[in-house]
Amino acid sequence: MERVKTKMISMGLDWNAAAVFYGGHSQGGAVMPSYLYERAQGQAMGMILLGSFLAREWRTGTTTKGRPQYEYPVPTLTIGAELDGLCRVTRIAESLYNQVSFSETPDSAIRRLPVTVIRGMNHFGFASGNAPPKFVASHDLRSEVGEEEGHALVAADVAAWIQALLANDDENNKHWKALEERVSETAVFLQPIVDAFTLEGYAMFLPPCNCEAKDEYWNPETGVARSLSGRLPYRMYGTCVSEEYCTGGVPWTSDFAMPIMAGVAPKDFTASFESAPAFPALSIAVKATDSLHDVNQLRPSPHLPHIHGNNINFANPGNTGHKNANNPPAQPICRLGPASNCTLNITTVTQHVYSNSGEFDLWRFTFSSASLDTGFLPLAARELKAKLKSRQAVYEAAGLGIDQAVDLVETDTPVSEGGTGDRCGEINQAAIDWALGKLPPRTAERFAAYGQKLVVGPDLKTGKAGPGWIWDPLRWLKNDNKGTVVVQSVPFLTENYNKYPCGEGRGPGEMVACSAGFHYCKLLSPARALEWMLIDGLRLNYTAAP
Repeated sequence: MERVKTKMISMGLDWNAAAVFYGGHSQGGAVMPSYLYERAQGQAMGMILLGSFLAREWRTGTTTKGRPQYEYPVPTLTIGAELDGLCRVTRIAESLYNQVSFSETPDSAIRRLPVTVIRGMNHFGFASGNAPPKFVASHDLRSEVGEEEGHALVAADVAAWIQALLANDDENNKHWKALEERVSETAVFLQPIVDAFTLEGYAMFLPPCNCEAKDEYWNPETGVARSLSGRLPYRMYGTCVSEEYCTGGVPWTSDFAMPIMAGVAPKDFTASFESAPAFPALSIAVKATDSLHDVNQLRPSPHLPHIHGNNINFANPGNTGHKNANNPPAQPICRLGPASNCTLNITTVTQHVYSNSGEFDLWRFTFSSASLDTGFLPLAARELKAKLKSRQAVYEAAGLGIDQAVDLVETDTPVSEGGTGDRCGEINQAAIDWALGKLPPRTAERFAAYGQKLVVGPDLKTGKAGPGWIWDPLRWLKNDNKGTVVVQSVPFLTENYNKYPCGEGRGPGEMVACSAGFHYCKLLSPARALEWMLIDGLRLNYTAAP
């Protein structure tokens, strides 16, 4: 950079009087922000990043309420490409959301840190020539626009932004209008990605709250310390609430997964989900709230799914059909009949797992992982570890097990073990269907013609105890010959009754958490399904390499 500057000055450029803009493509764009910040920010009027972006390390500011904000000191235009196989469009969508949409002052952010996307162009489309480097050719996707057209589209965005900055007319500047229209157009195109990330509770929008909320069984008179174990009592079933600075839970789990598990069609979803054959016409509504936690957490308290409404902490509502001397029978929340309805308030628990690091990845606890923020790897969670209440538990809480216990085999047991349906697989199919329904028409046509299809396979067996499920991953089995990827969940379920004394800490005999009525699933994030259809699912048949 210094050599180029020196050369330009030697040719007559008045550096102090010139309007200087810096720019970079791909790796050049990746290093440019640091270079400019450390050595030239006082000289630069702006920076242009092509097929690259401002990394999360520049998201250092916060609002007065703690919401993270970008603070890069130099105005920056980011331009991505729809079919970029190295700097994926999902990462550009993250940039647009965090830099502009999520800004405390979006009207100024759209001018200071704008983001646009060139439809149909790939990573090498920003450059010129006939032979991209081998690595680029083998990982980039196929461009659908010619070099001349692609360059003209990029130049139009760059020119509009530079001219707007130079004109310095904020009110009636046609260049600002042109640039803002392009950002708005890009936002509409990228909205399905933002919607998918929002459903996932994407950690790079906001980190998990990981709160320790008290549940309804909390009694201040008992004190805060739980004897023997050292855990705090009455927090197993507490629900995190999203704040300005963190995400309380995963909307996909609460709004889709739990209703599907219960045999209830989620709101705003066109697919129909039939209840178990023995109960074909249920009038049950599920009001679920999810909380983000590590599923293997034990201290200060484990976090478990729960149907609320009983006044005893060890009760699993409705398990009257499972009489046991260890605990008194729990009464159902409702007495569901032919002409009655039942609304159940349910807490679920979810943990993200991301590909960019291990089980204890820092993505869940920090705003950035700068060394891995390249845009090359998939961004969406590779699985959602979801703790749900079983369909059996839901039915019995609604009053269907008063005279006779609801059969777990009929409601929850996977087909491979003699059951009637793969409940986790049904939820994963819903994630695929949701993603397919969000694809723009041209994107849907492309994936239908060239994409490696996602197929849900049978739910798999896992260990007999919770730890076996925790470490048993969602299967992602590629078959390049068939052009498919088989997605298989790993469930873990328990009968809806307490086999031993349990609870949250009311007495010495209730030291073990109640494990009744669980149906845990390894879930496919709708964001991962969508990201696959946009980028990774095209790598088999639609790369730039001949």
